[in-house]
Formats: sequence, structure tokens, C-alpha cells
Amino acid sequence: MQTLEFTKAHAVLWDDQNKLLWVTGGTVVRSYRVTGSMRDSRLVKHGPDIKIAGNGHDLQPDYSRPGTLLVADSRHVYSLHKATRALTTVASLPHPKSYVRHANGQAMWTTDPDAEDSVWGGPTVHFSAGGDRTRPGAQIYKARLYTTQFH
Repeated sequence: MQTLEFTKAHAVLWDDQNKLLWVTGGTVVRSYRVTGSMRDSRLVKHGPDIKIAGNGHDLQPDYSRPGTLLVADSRHVYSLHKATRALTTVASLPHPKSYVRHANGQAMWTTDPDAEDSVWGGPTVHFSAGGDRTRPGAQIYKARLYTTQFH
């Protein structure tokens, strides 16, 4: 068994191109290599931690920009270049819960518009091209693309 220290770990994503497990939570994005197999599998920290402004909340591939990930924290969405670990702010949103971008460039996200009433989310899935979808009374936490294009 292995115990790792990671304050507020919240989202994980397997990067099959680089064979890394990316994790975000607290104000950190971190990557791990997986070594060994079966009962001897271990996570070994790979590269320096990447600091973000707020609490890390979501981690998704950017299907429109291979080699990058999308990271959401308490108030921002960042593009993370996997090779250089450089962050670029993509959007500032009220409490983003999820953010993903399709290969055609259209983004989809969910937010918690009033963090005081619910920690789960709001009733709307937003689209950068317009046509937001709202279900009154819903608390939509995460929205994801259904695709086999991950890389």
C-alpha cells in the first residue's frame, strides 16, 4: 500500500500519450508516473508542481489543442501545456465545476452561480457557441464530452 500527501485532491486524469496521471486539488496541479504492476504499483511524482490561484476542481483534455489540458479552479480555467507546464488563463468564471473544449473549438462548462446555496452546481450547461441548456431546479456538477478522441 502507498500513502500520498495531496491536500484537497479533487480531479485526476490519465494521460495516455505521456503515461502520466495528472491530479489537481488545493492550489496545485501535479503529475505522477505509475511504476510496477498489480500489488507493486506505485505513483512517483513527476516534474515540479504547478501552482494555480484557487482550489483545483476539474482537469480535462483540450481536444482542440493536443498537448494541453484544461484546469478549472475556484474562479478560473487555465490551459496547461503538458510539455512545458506553462499555464495560460482561458476564462474567469463564477465557481467553475467543469470545463471542456471539443476538437472544433466549442467549449462547454458548468458553474455554481451561487456558492452559498449549493456546492454542487447550477441548472445550466453553458456552450461558447451559445444555446445554453437549463433544467430548472437542477444542480449540474460536471459536464463531459462523449468522445473516443482523448489524447
